[in-house]
Amino acid sequence: MKLSKRRFEFLETLVDLVNQKGAPVHYIDVSEKMNVSKWTAYDMMRQLAEDGLVETSYSLNPSGSPGRSLVMFSPTRKGLSVVEAHRVENLYPQQSDQATQGDDEWQRAKDDLLNQIHMASEKEVAHSIDLTKDKYDSSPLAYCAALISLLIIEAQRKGLDLVALSGILEIDADKRMTLPLFTGLLIGSLLVRGARKLLPDLENLMHSFSHQVEQLEQANEDRLLEFIQTIVRKGASAQACDNTPAV
Repeated sequence: MKLSKRRFEFLETLVDLVNQKGAPVHYIDVSEKMNVSKWTAYDMMRQLAEDGLVETSYSLNPSGSPGRSLVMFSPTRKGLSVVEAHRVENLYPQQSDQATQGDDEWQRAKDDLLNQIHMASEKEVAHSIDLTKDKYDSSPLAYCAALISLLIIEAQRKGLDLVALSGILEIDADKRMTLPLFTGLLIGSLLVRGARKLLPDLENLMHSFSHQVEQLEQANEDRLLEFIQTIVRKGASAQACDNTPAV
């Protein structure tokens, strides 16, 4: 979440004060730390609360005198995450740039693969994906996506039921099991239909695939599953249209 520099300074100050005291703080504490009026601090705390970054609570007047309770403020989990992410980015700007570059590379590889799958299904001509291309061999995520795309193209060519395969991806189970389960069933179905003749190096491909999957971080594994869901759903929709009787 992007914040203006001023709003972030107030949020960061609140985080530091709460960490120091180990409890919610009054907006006057924030105003004194920021050297602003108490009303400015109060208004900013309210704005941050509307964004879900700060939460309010109430405390009895410490003097023990009767009257209204004090409004106290503390960061929400979301607010803490925003401050932590900003500090990490400032500490490791190069890593942040590398992450952005990795996202761009993945987006380019994903778009290219989706286009190739579309071309293969539309033209129905001999078509294969070169797994050694730099755009796919640059990361475990891109390589796994390219190999899955190659298998999907063969599945479409063999007329496999992509609707049934899409059901596997919807099963509410351990995500770590979804990828190997889907891949194993897809390969098994292809082997039954003679895929070994089309993919004679299947054993080596799957060995490479298993090795690359082991290197995937959880975030990239989620990206791969999302990619698979996209291409399988598109294939399932196309099959459904083909099977719809003419009226």
